[in-house]
Amino acid sequence: MKRLELFIQKKFNIDTRYLFRGGFWLLLGHAFTMLAVLATSYFFANYVDEHTYGVYKYLVTVGILISVFSLSGLSSSVTQAAAKGYFSYYSDAMKLSNRYGLLVSLIAFIGAAYYFIQDNLTLSVGLVVIALFQPLMNSGALVSSYFIGRQQFSLNTNLHIFKTLLTTVFTLASILLSGDILVMLTTYLVSNILANKICSFYVDIPSSDSNEIEEARLNKFAKHTSIQNMMAVFASQLDKILIFQNLGAPQLATYAFATALPDQYKGITKTIEMLVVPRFSNHSKESIKKNILYKSFIYLIFLILCLVAYIIVAPYIFSLLYPQYSEAVALSQVYVFGIIFGIGSLPLSALKTNLENKNLYTFNTITASVQILSLIVLLPLYGLWGAVISRIIYRAFVCFFAYYLYFKK
Repeated sequence: MKRLELFIQKKFNIDTRYLFRGGFWLLLGHAFTMLAVLATSYFFANYVDEHTYGVYKYLVTVGILISVFSLSGLSSSVTQAAAKGYFSYYSDAMKLSNRYGLLVSLIAFIGAAYYFIQDNLTLSVGLVVIALFQPLMNSGALVSSYFIGRQQFSLNTNLHIFKTLLTTVFTLASILLSGDILVMLTTYLVSNILANKICSFYVDIPSSDSNEIEEARLNKFAKHTSIQNMMAVFASQLDKILIFQNLGAPQLATYAFATALPDQYKGITKTIEMLVVPRFSNHSKESIKKNILYKSFIYLIFLILCLVAYIIVAPYIFSLLYPQYSEAVALSQVYVFGIIFGIGSLPLSALKTNLENKNLYTFNTITASVQILSLIVLLPLYGLWGAVISRIIYRAFVCFFAYYLYFKK
């Protein structure tokens, strides 16, 4: 193993010790997440009707969408602060997150009032549930960002597996015992809050010198990143909102199953980002730029292998787990082509690490606009196929534009 490690390090110019140590734990956690997704999606497909699942998915999407009004950029700041030894910043970030969470609650209550006036009691009560619990779930997610920043990958993975197991058990119980939309939604949110709270007991904050200038810089970056995230998250969730509003809940259910497994491949991209952000934080711009294209090529080969593997096994997975959604197989096989553009996470991580707010504002605004415009044009023309094509166009543009911004003078 040591000889193999040294060979890969010399041949591909990669820090294999860091990659194997951190990557193993992060990928293990993601593999466990994929198993949990398979289990929950199986029960949703076989024990919940299309309309019920479509409405549930819509409410979860709305919760994600209004969360952009919280300080979502704090996760990146917490990771960078921990990587640089500013450990006390975590406590300040939690307070800020809870404060901004009040805005999320207010918006959800306004939405609940709107649906109540429209005589849609299910969506109205669902938004009340979101108003009460979504902010607490958002702030609790900062625990993982702190562990990643400190490069405590094994601890983070063990707690992630525990969290995934706990939330999966609660979700499956709500499906089997109730099957009611509001019960499943409440269970989903409360179980995540409970799991985050338990994980927070493992947060160890060593004494560190306070640095008001650095903390102010990180807070500013978190606010800038949060504003940038608004359009990005809106664009990423708009497809589900438009499908629900224009095509109905059953079509949203079909689209959700078509995209569920391919979207798990994005976890690989997220894993790479988790690994490189702490690493990039302690390297100069010049040293990062020197090898990024070569490492992008190696990463692309890996993603192509993942793409081919999914296209081959997708029909068997759907016939075994989701026979009711056989029409989603072809959608899923085309949708998965978007994963090869995950290589754009490398230059994007470098931009985030260097806190290049101007470039990030430009990036998020333009890429989100491309996603929104393509979706508005293609969804009415081609239905679910339009949504799939729009998402591939968006990911391709994100990838190429990230490299352009990173390498331009």
